[in-house]
Amino acid sequence: MTSVYIGRAVLRFGLLMRGLPLLQAVLTLSLGYTSYQRFWLGALAACLAVGWAGLLAVRKWPAGGLPPLVAAADPVVAVAVLVTAAAAVPEAQLTTSFYWAAPLAQTVLLMAGLSLRLWAGVGAVAFVVTAYGVVIAADAGAGALPVAGGNAGGMVAFYGLGAVAAHYARRLNRTLVKAGQRADQHEARLGVLRARAEELGRLHDDAVQVLERVSVADEPGAAELRAYAAWAVGRLRSAIGGQSPAGQSLLEAVSTAAAGFAPLGFLVEIAGESSAGSGLPACSLLTAATIEALNNCYKHSGAREASVTVTQRPGALAVTVTYGGQGFDPESVRRGFGLTSSIFGRLEDAGGGATLKTAPGAGTTISMWLPC
Repeated sequence: MTSVYIGRAVLRFGLLMRGLPLLQAVLTLSLGYTSYQRFWLGALAACLAVGWAGLLAVRKWPAGGLPPLVAAADPVVAVAVLVTAAAAVPEAQLTTSFYWAAPLAQTVLLMAGLSLRLWAGVGAVAFVVTAYGVVIAADAGAGALPVAGGNAGGMVAFYGLGAVAAHYARRLNRTLVKAGQRADQHEARLGVLRARAEELGRLHDDAVQVLERVSVADEPGAAELRAYAAWAVGRLRSAIGGQSPAGQSLLEAVSTAAAGFAPLGFLVEIAGESSAGSGLPACSLLTAATIEALNNCYKHSGAREASVTVTQRPGALAVTVTYGGQGFDPESVRRGFGLTSSIFGRLEDAGGGATLKTAPGAGTTISMWLPC
């Protein structure tokens, strides 16, 4: 997009440069009209130049470019103005600033250098310079050609300036395109690193929870704990192997995850839209956040059941986890994994968010969402 802006700026500069000889034409017609041999021809030439420039400004200024046919027609209009204005200007003034058609031709060739390919631009220069020489020789005589050589040289110089500016604009465009490609590559690598960090966080959620429970397990609950550990190991192996629940809806993914709490005697009631988020990447992250919320409920609330509701809002997926128990003061939550990182931090990094509603003795509701 930046390269487009550069091209527009360069071509608009060329159009603005045309305003100087057009202003000169208006002034000479207004202040020196008595010097014209045929004033109506001078006015016709000025109207042609101003009208054509106005058409370019109105139709081509917003686009910031000239189509090939319009760019090729520009030198033709310039030659028409050269011939018409020369018929109105006295012979003695054809090589002076009074003959404003020559500076106009210079700015036209500047635009040719900016807009046309090299072979077409060289042809335009040859056409305009030759026509200018013929006009001077026919009206003022061959002896005026050396004096008119300054204007002809200016035409060539203006074209060269436009061609050089166009060349460097193209080089800058290529540099910007390459820089954009490198930025995209770095962004893709950063995305991979973020995904790995999220996966490591998910591995932490399962592994640490299992280790904590093993450290406080007693013999009567060992069978339940082993069943939960087997479920967690299965999730770890699936994650490490790169497997994902592709095609699963969010409700199916959450239901599968919640089933792992059954061996612990912790009941999770699932409700919601069965087709919500089918196959979307957001399902994996929301499922991991739901598991963390249920883990916190099981560990800290004292409740032995929870409800999970899956919904699909316009442009977003949402999961709400509600459970009773003792609740807590939200301000007392310390930073780290768990709620602040495994739920709030990850969802915010992915463009979503979460809200927590709880109080001591009042139960807890965690609402989580991610854009689809």
